[in-house]
Order: sequence, then C-alpha cells, then structure tokens
Amino acid sequence: MLVSALVVTIISPVNLVAQDGPSEAEEVPGVAKLNEALQLMSVRKDVGSNATAAELLLKESIKQNPDLARSRYNLAILYLRTNRDTDATTIVDELLTRDAKFADAHALRGVLLEKQNKTREAEAAFEIALSLDQTNAIAHNRLSAAALKSGDYSLAVKHARMALIDDPESLNAYHNLAVAYYERGMFDLARLICLNAIGIDPTDAAIHNVLGLTLLKLDEVRDALREFNEALVQNPNYIPALLNAGALTLSYSDFEKSFAYFDKVIALEPDHLEALLSRAVSLRGLERFDEARAAYESILSKRPEEITAQYNLCILFNEYINDYKLALEHCGKLEQTLPNDHPKKSEMKQRVSGIKTTLEALDGG
Repeated sequence: MLVSALVVTIISPVNLVAQDGPSEAEEVPGVAKLNEALQLMSVRKDVGSNATAAELLLKESIKQNPDLARSRYNLAILYLRTNRDTDATTIVDELLTRDAKFADAHALRGVLLEKQNKTREAEAAFEIALSLDQTNAIAHNRLSAAALKSGDYSLAVKHARMALIDDPESLNAYHNLAVAYYERGMFDLARLICLNAIGIDPTDAAIHNVLGLTLLKLDEVRDALREFNEALVQNPNYIPALLNAGALTLSYSDFEKSFAYFDKVIALEPDHLEALLSRAVSLRGLERFDEARAAYESILSKRPEEITAQYNLCILFNEYINDYKLALEHCGKLEQTLPNDHPKKSEMKQRVSGIKTTLEALDGG
C-alpha cells in the first residue's frame, strides 16, 4: 500500500518580528507611537486584528519624525507579515534612499525578491546586508534556508549560528538548525534545538512539526503525533503538520483520523496530489470503496499518467472490490505502461497473471 511520505519543511517561513532597536526617550518625536505599535506587533504568530492599528501608529510616528528609521523599518515588517509585499517594497526603497548602508533594509529587500522567485537578486541583497553587518540575522536565516534546500547542511548550520549571534531568539535560525541536524541524522541534537526554541516561543507551528519528525526518528511515535497536533493547535491550517499527522495515522491504520487530516489539506489546497492520493487510501481503509474509486478516477481524469493512482486503482479492484475484469483492465494497462526497470513492474506482471488465472477458473466454474 502506497501512503504519504512524511514532510520536512525545508524553507522556513518568513517569521519577522518587530524590532525594538536601541532605546530612545519617549520625548523624542515619534517614539511613543512607535512603542505603542511595537506592543501590538509583539505577537510572533499573527498580527491579526492588530495590523490596522499598528499601521496607523507607525504612520503617525513617521509623520511626527520622518528621520526615525525604526518606524519605517517596522512598517515594512508589518506589511511583509500581512502579505502586502508591494507596500513593503515601497517602504524598503524609502529606507535605502535615506540610508544606503541600512543592512536590515537590504536584507528585507532580499526577502521580498525571494518571494518573487528572483533568487540571484535576493542573494545579492543578502550579501550586501552581510557586507554592512556580518551577523545580520535576516540575511543569514534566508541563506541558511537556501542551503537547506540545496542539501548543504553544514553551510545551513553555519548561517543559522551566525543569525543567532545577531538575534539569540531567532526562531527561523532554530528551525533551520533543527532541520539541518535532522537531515544529518543527528536526532538528539535536533530535538534539543527544537525544545530550546519552544522555550522561547511555544506557539511556532514549524518548530513543533520538526520536533514531531525528529521524535519519529527516535521511535517516540505517540509524542511525535502529539507534536504534529500541537503544531495544528498553533496553526490549524499548517499543511506540513496536517500531512505528517495524516501519514502517521494512516501508517497505523487509523483511517478515520487520517481521512480527517487529508480532507483538511484538500479543503485548503484542492489540487494537492499527495493529500488526494492519501485520502483515497483512507477511504479504502474505511471500506468506502465507491468513494475511493471515484477519488482515483478523478485524479486520473486530470493526470492520466499518475502511476500511484493507477496502482492503487488496480489494487482496489483486485483486492477489495473483487471485480477481476476491471482489475485486469487497470492492472494490465499499468503493466504495459511501466518501464522494465520500474520497481512495480515485476509485481504487476505477477498480479496480471494471477488475475487471468482467477478469471479462467471462474469462467470454467
């Protein structure tokens, strides 16, 4: 039975937190409004309903003191955190026009370019930030994430550690460190990193997800599922945790729970192939065979070459519905489609041969 693979989030989410910066007297124009805004932006997980109020306070701060760079900087962060990338770009450009050596502004520009898939331009912006500030946390975190994606885990660790010099409570840095150690098979160390991060902020879904994956590698299955579910408490729509919880419960034949996890993913992303395939396996486990068949056929109507759906439809007809003519049709088609070096080729040959023998016996009876 083909089931979901567990999901490691490689590129950490942009998790920018309002920056306090050096303390300034409340009497300085704009500082009082800035500090009020920072209080509203202090929640790491989601600015939520505070976004509008924080924006108004930051704009008032800028109006009172156009030279107070921290107000513009935090306004750019606010826009980034609320997916207003065009507005964030405008503010970053204003910051760099006023001070071309503002390292954090260059780093934010890199984040914005990265979100536009302009990888080279983003890396150049991060390098400028690091030339101005060797420990810049934003730049090091994004370069660490890029190193994770390319499989250079030593470089990922190096950048994450540098980020922690600049910001000892950077959850992005902890996340990247944990993933790097996980990928290197250093599971005890990955767990320690996750626990340290949770001590800083217990509400970060990505950290709980990585901890869950790590605990699985340490054969602590119940605790792993607890961490995936804790990630979902913090962010009910966090797809990596939904997929991992679904894959884990499916592997233990808890079909009702696995169905619920995968169904939630599909509600969020209707074309998510892995979730569609895995939900169909859950339906099969629940003996909802007609729905499972419909699910596989729906996938194949959009992706006729999808081998996993073809394989599972073959299994459904052969082993569960016991419709041997349809089983022969689908299994035979898959056998002809698979290249000789495919790991399922031999199985399909044997299965087709067995189905033919069964049909001959039934016809003879």
